[in-house]
Order: sequence, then structure tokens, then C-alpha cells
Amino acid sequence: MKGHNKRISYYRREDRLSMLPDCILIEILSFLPLKSAIVTSALSNRYRNLWPEITSLDIDFSEIKNPQIKNPIAIVDESFNKLTSTSIFRLRLCLCDLFDRKGVAPNSSRRNQFMINLWFQQICARNVKEIKVSSRELCYFKPYVLPQYVYQTRSLVELEIDRSINLGYRWDDDEINLPNLKKLKIYRSMYSLKRLEKFINSCPSLEDFYLEIDLTRDIELSVVNLSVRNLKSLVLLLYGIHHTCKVMIESPILEYFTVAGPNNHMLGFSFEEIPIKLVETRMSMINSWKADQMLPLLKFLREICHVRFLELDSVPFKPLKTFPNLGRLTLGFSTCDFRRLIIFLGFCPALEVLILDMKGTTDDEGLTWVSSGILPKYTRPKKIEIRIGRLKYQRELMKMVRYFVQNCQALEQLKFSITEEGHEYEDKLSKQRIERQFCDDLLDLPRSSSRCEIIFSGNFLKKSSNSWNE
Repeated sequence: MKGHNKRISYYRREDRLSMLPDCILIEILSFLPLKSAIVTSALSNRYRNLWPEITSLDIDFSEIKNPQIKNPIAIVDESFNKLTSTSIFRLRLCLCDLFDRKGVAPNSSRRNQFMINLWFQQICARNVKEIKVSSRELCYFKPYVLPQYVYQTRSLVELEIDRSINLGYRWDDDEINLPNLKKLKIYRSMYSLKRLEKFINSCPSLEDFYLEIDLTRDIELSVVNLSVRNLKSLVLLLYGIHHTCKVMIESPILEYFTVAGPNNHMLGFSFEEIPIKLVETRMSMINSWKADQMLPLLKFLREICHVRFLELDSVPFKPLKTFPNLGRLTLGFSTCDFRRLIIFLGFCPALEVLILDMKGTTDDEGLTWVSSGILPKYTRPKKIEIRIGRLKYQRELMKMVRYFVQNCQALEQLKFSITEEGHEYEDKLSKQRIERQFCDDLLDLPRSSSRCEIIFSGNFLKKSSNSWNE
């Protein structure tokens, strides 16, 4: 009898979910993938009537891997036609394996394109606010083409387009009407940047823009004007640049700016109006700091000298203007000229955090410490972090660390991190011994600041000078 009562109590607890009102259950079902939401109809007749009212759709064709299902589009289309909700606020659509795959006939691809376009037509008519379209595999033969009426959806706030999705063949003046779009992300696009320029400039409310694009086709591209006055965050990952191009940015309230990619020295970035609210800038300009290529970059860095956070993949050859507000500086090293580093630090009087990323140092480059004199009197970082891929050139590294702990009187913490595990064929015991010896020497260094804590984080050992002294 007691066991029977326990089972009744258990089932009552399990059924508490069904005691919730329909509106809350619909909200819960909306967070599930469409496939999972439909499966709940097997629980009871009540759920069978609830899932068609969901307000968010998550459709991933990579999850439909049953070989007996020859036409997954038809199955999803049948479920789509059962939706009764008047508003669909979110659509996430992954078109994996639907286009450009073996065994898919051209007629089938055209039929898939047509049916998915009908889905978008229904979604865009239901006040959708967020659309994310992706394909996990690169597709060059017959990519899905995003229908033009997506660009006429006034309710759209966030649009994310992953690789292998064609943005559309053309944009006329009257084909873009996105007054409320605030967030736009485009991944690995093969589209023309000149055409994207028109699209971007037609989004007056845009605040967050991420673009990853291959510019191989933009052979005649010379000037790009990005005029988005409400933009706060801009991330540009550019590839395939083989000619010079000027990028003019008109975003006076920009706060975060990132640009990365090979050969970006060919791009001359400039602001029409200096964004006085710019907080953080990251520039990864591979092969860009050669003497004959750095002038446009130096000019751009002088324009943004008021930033508080700055990240560069190398140290500029020539001095810059003073960075009066710079509190955190991240520098990458492919070649290690520490003398340039000390000169550069002299232009950062308010610097508190210095991060040196030396993971790019290769065996061919080596590492040579050059005596760099004394740090400028007003440059006293409180925290320094040194990141290195593998523990090599221990003697030179130790000289560099000794320089910082002896010359930075305000230093409160120095952290040394090893980020790579090395090769499998290397002797593990030997690596452990080298790492332990380096750690002991590191923690035993004399320091000019009595408050300075030295932290070592390796593959086999993690220690702090605070616990070491205890």
C-alpha cells in the first residue's frame, strides 16, 4: 500500500507540467527544435493541439538522417502547413545536405528551393524578428538563394546568414526595406562587397555588423563606403585581397571595431568622422607591418588613439601618437623585437594590463633578447600576461620576464602561460622536467614590487609565487 501511494505521488509530481496554462506550455515548446516539439503530441491530445501554436521554429535537416526518408523537405512542409500561430518571432534553418550533394537531381534542388521560399513567405508575413539560415557544408554548385522578400520584412531585427547561402542576385533601390534591423551577421560570403555596401547602407537602425567575406571576385574594387550612423560594433574578416582598396567608415558612435585577415595592408581604413565613443579596437593584419606597407595602418591608429582597449598582432615599427586612455594592450609577436615594444609602451601612460601573445613565434625565427633600457617613468602596468605556444628558448624568455619584474615597480601580477601541448613523439618526462625547472626559476626571480605575484600555468604544472613562498 505504501509503495502504491509513492507511485501516485511520483506521477502527480511528473504531471505538474500539464497543470501549467497553455500560453506557458506553448512558450516552452517554442524553445525546442521543431522535431522535438512535434514529438510531444504523443503525450496527450492537449499537446497535439499546442505545438502548432509555437512562436519559434528550429529546423535542422542534418538531424533527419533516416535513410528511409527520401524527401525530408516534404515532411517538414507538412508540419509547416499545420502551424496556426499568427506570429513567428524566430526562425533557425539549417539546410545541410539539401543542396549540392550526391544523388540530388537538379529538378529536386529547384523543387527544394521553391518549397523553402514558400516557408519564408509565410514566416515573413508573421512579424518575424530573427532569421538564421545556415548550411554546415560549403556549397558552390547550387547554393540556396535567399528570397528577395526577406529584405522587405519590416519587423526583422536580427539576420544571420551562414556560408553556402546566396544572398540574392541583385538589389534594386526599392528591394531593401529593413528599417528595424539591428544585428546583421554574414559568414564566409562569396558576394561582392560593392553590392553589400548598398545593402548595409540601407539599414538605418543597424547597430551590430559582422562580415566574413572573400574578396577574390572584387578585382576592380577601389573604394567602399560604409555609412551606418547608428553602428556600435563592426567586425570585418576579409580574405582574397590582392589589390589596394580604400574603406571609408561613417559610424560616429562606433564602440567596437575589429578587422582581420591576410594582406589587409592593402586596405586603407579611414573614418569620415572620428568615433569618440570607440572603446576597443582589434587589428590582426597578417604580413602588414613591413616598413613600406605600414603607413596607412599607422595613420589609422593615430585616428583611434583615444581607445581604452587595443589588440594588434605585432608591434608597429614607428612611434605613434600617445594613447592617453589605453588601459589594456594585447600584442602578438611573430618576430620578437622587444626594443620596439618598450618604445611603444612609452606612448601608453595609463596602461594597466599588458598581454604578450607569442604563440606565433616559429622555430625558424628564434628568440633573441635585446637589452631595452628602462621603462618610461609613467609606464607602470599592474598586470602582465605572457602567452607562448611551446616552451622554447627558456633562457631568453627568462631574461624578458626578469626585465619586467625588475623594472615594473607597480606590477601586481605576472602570468606566464603555455598554450600548446607539443608533439606526441616528444619525450613526456623530458618536457615535464624542463617545465618544472623553468617554473622554479620563474617563481624565484627577485621583484621590485613586493606585491607582485608570479603565476605559472603549463601543461603539467600550475603554481603561484604566493603559495610557493608559503
